Amino acid sequence: MLNKLRVTSSTLLPNRRRIESIEEWSHAVSDIFYPMHCSTPVSPFQGSIQSGKLDNISLAILQSPPLEHRSEQRIDKAAKDFYHIKFQLTGTASLRRYGKEAFIKPGDFILCNSNTPYHLNLFDDYSLMVITVERTYLDELLPGVCHYLGHTMDGNSPVTAMLVDFILSLTQHFNQLDSKSLQRLKATCMGLLITALKAQQSSGIIQAESVQAEHLARIKQFIDIHLTDNQLCPELIAKAGGISTRYLHMLFKSEGISVSRYIHLQRVHVCARELKYSAETNRSPTDIALDSGFNDVSHFYRCFKSVYGMTPREYRLNT
Repeated sequence: MLNKLRVTSSTLLPNRRRIESIEEWSHAVSDIFYPMHCSTPVSPFQGSIQSGKLDNISLAILQSPPLEHRSEQRIDKAAKDFYHIKFQLTGTASLRRYGKEAFIKPGDFILCNSNTPYHLNLFDDYSLMVITVERTYLDELLPGVCHYLGHTMDGNSPVTAMLVDFILSLTQHFNQLDSKSLQRLKATCMGLLITALKAQQSSGIIQAESVQAEHLARIKQFIDIHLTDNQLCPELIAKAGGISTRYLHMLFKSEGISVSRYIHLQRVHVCARELKYSAETNRSPTDIALDSGFNDVSHFYRCFKSVYGMTPREYRLNT
């Protein structure tokens, strides 16, 4: 099984880098993946990173003493979005995202998204293999792949064992393969990955209803945090959550409300609280509306009256 596997210097990914400080490690993983904050209880620190690229897929193997990775959420519209499939080769880990924690043992793997913040805690000396795939590419191969985000995929599955064995073998022969062979092997790798994910769903590990509830909860949390951003829109929210805009609309449809209506209602409630508790500051309803994310004052007045049955000024006088 996977807990008997060892990643050694025979691994032939083209770029191998030895790292001797946590600061250098933080810079290295941020360059390879996306901005991260890293910390470790071990001093002196020593680790290694190996990496290689297959067109729109990247491979990396990380080895170090125990440490923590904290990713940052990105809402930059221009930033590319990626899936990161993390395979725990040795050591144990936990991954927290949106208040939920998943534990990962040797042989397991877990799917993350570059626009979703998480906290990865690696408890022991470890080896971690990461496949990075452009989100649009994997979405085309497996619609609904976002359902798997943050769930531990059990390494006891024979398909998972085959997938990891295959990728490790690929990394060990990377420099010996020509470009055509690598392209064919990339297709095999993606096929095995999709088969492994579907096997987890078939086993009942992934439950559609609980996944949808989790997605809706973290999307609402994201909206609450960025409510005052007047550029907030379904496209930006979907990208930040690592889901399609169509799936986002479906999540809110199940609640009987549109995404835009939900945003407007939350902003109206924020404005109402501000009108109630800031009367002494003489801030106008227009200023409050603009500060709360509305960029159309007339629309704000219509929304407010539809919710509270009175204008903002009337509301302030009557509360």
